Amino acid sequence: KGWYQKLRKPRWTPPNWLFAPVWTVLYTGQGVASWLVWKNKDGERRLPLALYGVQLLLNLAWQPLFFNLKRPDVALVDSTAMLGMAAAATVKMAQSTPDHKAAIAGLMSPYIGWVGYATALNYRIWKDNPNAHKIAADEPAPPKTA
Repeated sequence: KGWYQKLRKPRWTPPNWLFAPVWTVLYTGQGVASWLVWKNKDGERRLPLALYGVQLLLNLAWQPLFFNLKRPDVALVDSTAMLGMAAAATVKMAQSTPDHKAAIAGLMSPYIGWVGYATALNYRIWKDNPNAHKIAADEPAPPKTA
């Protein structure tokens, strides 16, 4: 078993198989929302799409920070920033496309919810594993926490 399996995780940790389908749906929604902003030639597109791009970069950085560097603490900072940027991007994207405001909110809100949940999970893993970066893959797995 790998490093992640050795971490103490709360009981509300989703099963590993759930991540791929959830992210597929969330990225599809984000893609459609960003396309609605991009195709709106009348509204301000640069700031909303820049914020959207920054949150995507933060999202891209999270996995290597958490899994490769084995640093839930650093990944938590990234995840918190990602959550803020995703919220800011959503607001600006909706403001820039009045005709699609509700659609953009509907497409981006599940992503914000999931990132909020993932940030809470990241926080709990960090708190329950203060020395996560020192855990070896060959150590026995600890029990799940509350």
